Amino acid sequence: MSKANKNSHHNENEMGREELENLLFGILRTFYQFERIEVSTFDLSYDMIYILKLLWRLPSMRVTDIADEMKIKVFSATRLVDQLEGRGLVKRGRDKNDGRIIQVSITAKGKRMVQKIEDHALRLIASNMGDYGLDEIKVIEKTIKDLNSIMGIEKSKYLDI
Repeated sequence: MSKANKNSHHNENEMGREELENLLFGILRTFYQFERIEVSTFDLSYDMIYILKLLWRLPSMRVTDIADEMKIKVFSATRLVDQLEGRGLVKRGRDKNDGRIIQVSITAKGKRMVQKIEDHALRLIASNMGDYGLDEIKVIEKTIKDLNSIMGIEKSKYLDI
């Protein structure tokens, strides 16, 4: 059976396999290229940017919780936190309720960096959405909100987004 015939056996509301594969690669490429822009513009790895954005939304986290959220090894999260701390973007401190626990929090300098990153992203997106109508923007917004569910990604234990 040819590729065209395989894809023609789905109804018009379903996406064929090749179309879905191309869509998924398109999503991957879009996010990868967007990430590359942020990485080169702000001289931070994508993982570092993610940690900063995470800590911007939460008062503090343990390194083990950062690793859990990012689905990486604790030693990798520790290395990233060390690098961010070396740049003055995060700091470690003892938990107020349990002095044995070390918490990582974002510094004022880190907050300014995240604000620059967020402003850059919002300007870029806003400048490219001028031709979209309100209905199209609402569909994009709904799709973004549903993306974790669509992609089978579990909800964060730490964030309500």
